[in-house]
Amino acid sequence: MTIQTQQRGSPRRTLIMGLGGTGHRSVVHLKGLVEQSWPKALIAQRVRYLVFDTADETVESFQGDRAVSLENESELVNIGNVPVAKIKQNLSHQAAIEARLGGVIAQLPPSSLRRGAKQLRPLGLLAMLWHYATVEERLREAIWALAGRQEAEQQEGINVFIFSSLVGGTGSSMVVDMAHLVRDLLDELGILADFCYVTGVGVLPRAFQGIDGPNLIPNAVATLKEINHTMMQSGFEAHYPNGRSINTAQPPFNIVYLLDGIDERGHTWTGPGEVCRLAAEAIYLQMGSQIGQKHENDFDNLDDVLVQQTAAGDGTFYGSLGLAALVFNGPAVADRCAARQARRVIDQGLLAPVTAETRSALKLDQPADQWLEAAHLTLPALLERLAVDDHGAPVTVEVTTPGWVSRLADTAVPRELIRYVAEYQQTRLNTDFRRVLQHNETRLITRSREQLAAQLDPLLARYGLSVAEAWLKRLAAQLDETVTRLERRLAEAESRQAELAQELSHLELVFLQAGESGFLGRSRRISRAQHSYMTTAQQSFELWWTGQIVGAARRVAHEAGRAVQAQADACRAVQGRLQAVQHRLKSADSSASSPPLWDGVTTRSLATNAFTDLLFEGHAPAVPDTLAALFSGGASPLAWQTLSPADIEAILYAACRPPFEAIGAMTVEQAITLQSETLSSEGFRVWLVNQATPSWNLDRTRLPDGGAGLKRLEVLGVPDETRSIYHHHARSLVSTGDKTRVIAFVARVGAPHTATQQWASYLAVYQQARGRVPLHVLPQFQSDGQQARQTFALGSLFGFITSQGSYFYYTPDDQLDRPQKLGQGLSNSLESFTRRTGLVQEVRARVEKRVAQQGLAATLTLLEGYYQAQNGQADETVLDLKRLVRDYAAELRQIYQFTSDAVQSPSGPPPEVNHA
Repeated sequence: MTIQTQQRGSPRRTLIMGLGGTGHRSVVHLKGLVEQSWPKALIAQRVRYLVFDTADETVESFQGDRAVSLENESELVNIGNVPVAKIKQNLSHQAAIEARLGGVIAQLPPSSLRRGAKQLRPLGLLAMLWHYATVEERLREAIWALAGRQEAEQQEGINVFIFSSLVGGTGSSMVVDMAHLVRDLLDELGILADFCYVTGVGVLPRAFQGIDGPNLIPNAVATLKEINHTMMQSGFEAHYPNGRSINTAQPPFNIVYLLDGIDERGHTWTGPGEVCRLAAEAIYLQMGSQIGQKHENDFDNLDDVLVQQTAAGDGTFYGSLGLAALVFNGPAVADRCAARQARRVIDQGLLAPVTAETRSALKLDQPADQWLEAAHLTLPALLERLAVDDHGAPVTVEVTTPGWVSRLADTAVPRELIRYVAEYQQTRLNTDFRRVLQHNETRLITRSREQLAAQLDPLLARYGLSVAEAWLKRLAAQLDETVTRLERRLAEAESRQAELAQELSHLELVFLQAGESGFLGRSRRISRAQHSYMTTAQQSFELWWTGQIVGAARRVAHEAGRAVQAQADACRAVQGRLQAVQHRLKSADSSASSPPLWDGVTTRSLATNAFTDLLFEGHAPAVPDTLAALFSGGASPLAWQTLSPADIEAILYAACRPPFEAIGAMTVEQAITLQSETLSSEGFRVWLVNQATPSWNLDRTRLPDGGAGLKRLEVLGVPDETRSIYHHHARSLVSTGDKTRVIAFVARVGAPHTATQQWASYLAVYQQARGRVPLHVLPQFQSDGQQARQTFALGSLFGFITSQGSYFYYTPDDQLDRPQKLGQGLSNSLESFTRRTGLVQEVRARVEKRVAQQGLAATLTLLEGYYQAQNGQADETVLDLKRLVRDYAAELRQIYQFTSDAVQSPSGPPPEVNHA
């Protein structure tokens, strides 16, 4: 039966599982990728995430500024908090646990399992069994939600991806059981299970570089052996605490990807985090490749490779994968161009130096004179503007004799006229004149500031801070000269004023005396004194008024100088900040031009310096145009003197970014097309698939014909496969929705685990650890240690293993072979023997052969004599060996009794019994 064709663009229903910490991280990364590209409604219908971990930790993956994590309970299930000690004490009440782990549970530490399985695989399986009801419930909910039983007519496959490390205690211990449990639950769906595809993703030891752990390698070997056994032996049987029993001939996986810390080219990752992201990205692309009309793709047609086996019986269902990416981040390149334009604006505009050519072209003296004239700060204009009223009429001193004086008696004239002059001085000079002067002084100071801004801002916007500062220095110098001249004139006026004031005081006295003099000639004396007094008063008041005007002029010039100096200080302050901005922009541009690093995956940036230069020159406006836009609406760079360099950088960036919006909108495929003169689009694709190197290291000499039978799969992730420049490779295209990357996924499949370069050394470490540490969780492997010890005892009884002094030796069947030393002392020799699997099998075969030769009765007599011998001083090791021999004898006795009864039976033995 074939699966009905799905609607194009609709991915297969997918269950994404993670086991342990590595699985947790991988699933979180994958969730982030899916949520970044797929619609929420599609995800809700087509995808489920499920992670089981014994450690209570939060893992986040960042997609831009958004943190992605798993939902507790529904997506992340904590199966820690296992009371190991109490379970061991009450093991007889835990039938499923005892049946599965009874042979090794005594070797587990009694502490509660709270923060991971501590690289002890039996602890991880114990956690799964202890929380089994929750595990099955969550799996069932996820699978049934994906199956969509309400869609009765739909016949569509379900993809299952299981991420796990092969080296820890949690994920590696559960991976086989979880895969079989998923298969069993899928079987409940009936015929739909035939269309389900289970993919394992396992991480090997060298991905955990720098992480200490004596069990990393032994755990990996044990896990690989168990996976190979369940895949190739066509049988898995397990019983779980809720009564579920699995007895299936189905293999747990369709394919298993192995990811190591080094790839086929010898490139290494920095740690498991990179490998987790690699796994997530790769599986994301595989998920995308199994969509629409491509449902019958290369991933579904690997059976001819995956079902093979080596002469030693190892399956070829393993593969590995690699990624490579072409990257063009349009917004980032546009940002880089904007930053470069900002540097140009600073270098060629705001901080452009004042050269001789610039000074000559601008004629800085002329703008300075223009400002002095516009602000009425030239000396004649300044003095004139200070001494006018609101209508522009000059304010002058006029001390004249009033008409009413003629009507006075001669004797009254001096006092009344002196009083009149004093009132004129108080009312007119000290009040009216001062008010006019203060008003004009304020008005001129305000005008000078306005005119300063009116001329300075365009100068800043067009020529920058250095030119503006030079102009301000010229203004300051001219104003300083004006103030100096005014101070000199003021000093002269004040000196002459003092003389006239003293003279006026004397003439006032003379004037009074003339009025009090004798009758004869008094009128003439009064007239003469009056003339002198009034003339001097006029001169004194005129000189006072001139001094007031000069003093006000000096204050106006001084205040203008202060304003100019403040602007010059502001120029220097802003220049200092712009130099800091320059440094920030230069550092940012330098880091942006370095090759991108994408979590260890081979990445080629299309935003090369040459291509970025080309794009920049094609879009960058002239510096004056940017300055005009930057300071439109009366804005001034001097307002930046209180801002931080970061704030100024943001203002510059906002002004410089718009011309590069077209670059920001460019896709990676547009960048590829624009660089066709450097390398064709097909050339870029070939580079990609060649660089996407599978993350394992094979010894091809261990494969038939050097690995010629390995199958290579390629997937190309593009922004939109329906509009891609690679549309002629439609079969291998996947839409990622990511406009910044074209990414190649390459998988190589069809190798056994024994073909990895490190297998021999890993196996040696495994053999050393086996017997000392509980490594296996399948009963078939747990019993091997006991069987090896039993074989040692039987070999000793039959004379194959002998002792000389404190050393034990094995004597081969071939007389020409030298005896092999096992070790010193019984315990050491047992441990050494147990680790040597090949030797155990050889001795076992010789034992079985000897039993056949001498018969069951004689053998039983020999064995009974050994284990029934009384020795009160025997230690626990010897007693354990006797018990093992007794167990073997019990098996032989059962066979002996059965065959004896069969011979006596008139109907003969059952047909399945072979006496030979």
